Amino acid sequence: MVMILQRRITEKHKLYDRVNILTKRLSSNGLEMAVLECRTEEYLHDASGVKRCCELCHKGQYVHTDCGKSTKTECETCQHEYYTAELNSLKKCLPCRVCHSSSNQRVLKECEASSDRQCVCKTGYYCTDDGCEHCLPVMLCPLGSGVVNQATPQNDTVCAPCLPGTYNSVNDAITHCQSHTRCGDLGREVKSAGTETTDAVCGAFISRCHWILPTSLWAGLVVTSLIIILICIYWRAKRQSYMPANSSGPGIPVEPAPRFFAPAELKFPTECNSHWSLDQKATEPLFINTAVIQVNGYPSDCEVEADSSTITMTTSERFSQSDGMKGNDIRPSRYLSEPQEDEWPGT
Repeated sequence: MVMILQRRITEKHKLYDRVNILTKRLSSNGLEMAVLECRTEEYLHDASGVKRCCELCHKGQYVHTDCGKSTKTECETCQHEYYTAELNSLKKCLPCRVCHSSSNQRVLKECEASSDRQCVCKTGYYCTDDGCEHCLPVMLCPLGSGVVNQATPQNDTVCAPCLPGTYNSVNDAITHCQSHTRCGDLGREVKSAGTETTDAVCGAFISRCHWILPTSLWAGLVVTSLIIILICIYWRAKRQSYMPANSSGPGIPVEPAPRFFAPAELKFPTECNSHWSLDQKATEPLFINTAVIQVNGYPSDCEVEADSSTITMTTSERFSQSDGMKGNDIRPSRYLSEPQEDEWPGT
């Protein structure tokens, strides 16, 4: 009621300031009309039937004394918790507005001599009128609906149902609809599909290539087998490179080691240029033992005399390849040649 009364008083003063004063004077001779007009920054003052235009007071002030015939209007500054917001001819300042917390109001701007206190609704409330005399709680968007426009001090919340692929699981006045989690983008399986009130639930990671593990194992096995085969081939080739040559091709030469043979028992004298009587073995054919005889210094052919006949005995060299292949030392051996049939005595 106080605010309404103050507004009416202000409007009344404005009306007086802008109204043309019409003075009518009647006389015995007829009707005489006189008009008194005041400027915008003046107001009409009527003192004991005497009307004059007085200067208005500025905002933040009020009229302490009206103007006189030779004096100007006296203005005073408004006291604390009082104000005037415009040029005026008020006799006292207007009281400042009070923001009531019980009405869910809060102070937006404090009262000054030239302006009133401004009140707004607390967070979670909005004004229902221009003067913000009443505050109502803002609407909370239900589950499955999201905030399209948040509430302001002058407007309520605007909600809308969540579109497919979005959800809202919170009942408030600030949360928008959010997109469902895309499990595929995370490399996971969809355990539970999302709804308008719940998000999608992701499961275990997706194995995109089920054959990767077996293939890796097989590849490792093949590589290992190849390595083993190459090692075997290399070892075999290296071993053969140390073996002596055979009859079909060249080999690694082997330094012959000394080899000694025991003297063979011969059926004839073994000394060269010796005499041997044929009568001693008349009943036996004359053969040369084939046992190996080591001849020191490798002498040349020897001649053995048998009575009147002379038998030439030659030395021959035989090289045993089989001994070389078996890894035995190789050394040329001296053998005495057996006499041929035409060399027999008495033939």
